[in-house]
Amino acid sequence: MRAGLGSGAVVALAVCCVLVATRTARSERERAERPAVDSAPALAAGPEAAPVRLVLFSDYECDACSHLEREAGAELRRWAAEGRLRLELRHFALRAHRRAPRASAWAICAARAGHGWELHTALLERPSWRGPGPSELALRALADSLGLDGPALSTCAQSEEIAGEVARDQTLGAADGVAAVPAVRLDGRALEPIAPRALLRAVERALR
Repeated sequence: MRAGLGSGAVVALAVCCVLVATRTARSERERAERPAVDSAPALAAGPEAAPVRLVLFSDYECDACSHLEREAGAELRRWAAEGRLRLELRHFALRAHRRAPRASAWAICAARAGHGWELHTALLERPSWRGPGPSELALRALADSLGLDGPALSTCAQSEEIAGEVARDQTLGAADGVAAVPAVRLDGRALEPIAPRALLRAVERALR
């Protein structure tokens, strides 16, 4: 003879189902309200349909970001050029780095002019632009040294549209839980803190 559920068990089961449904609805609502890192980045390499996607949040005054670029940047862009990786850069300036947002604006403008990666790598590999003196003059000198149109980039970087792009990346990073840089999202999975070689190994595993 099969025993039925007692009234207490039925009530407990009903409460459990309600709690699960409530939590599921809350999770779905939070995911819907949370800005996804899926808007078009100012600087990217590799096809959008690449099998692996790597999103990198970086700060141009960040020494660890410079180290990551020196040790892993070229390899990541090579995989992107082969069509195996979608590499996306997002700008996330730490509060103490007052020059970084301006540099980000210049990098976005350079990307629009077709020279984004050139200026990006120079900003990270040549930290002299962070020195004393007006950052605008240092950024223009750096752009000129690369053969870029410094005055045009300066004008572009002062626009409200570009400021909005910089702020958008900052908001996306904060919504995605970024608190320190460099921050990495590999197919949506957070990997930071991670050393350059460890990052390359993780991407290699994902590419297999």
